[in-house]
Amino acid sequence: MDVERTYELLSDVPAGKTVVSESGIRTRDQLDDLERVGVDAVLIGETLMRAADPEAACRDLVGLEGEAEVY
Repeated sequence: MDVERTYELLSDVPAGKTVVSESGIRTRDQLDDLERVGVDAVLIGETLMRAADPEAACRDLVGLEGEAEVY
């Protein structure tokens, strides 16, 4: 699983189509980079599944460190 695959395929996506990155996303920086290049959505599974504390991992990914609740 490698987020670089998204970058490799991005130029093949027709204009106006929704782009979803589905592989290898582990950090907030990766999410920021994907947004910068025009990715519309992400699918994150393994990173949260393997985390000792999935809620904390989710907070880190969305930038909510220390916030009270995630809805």
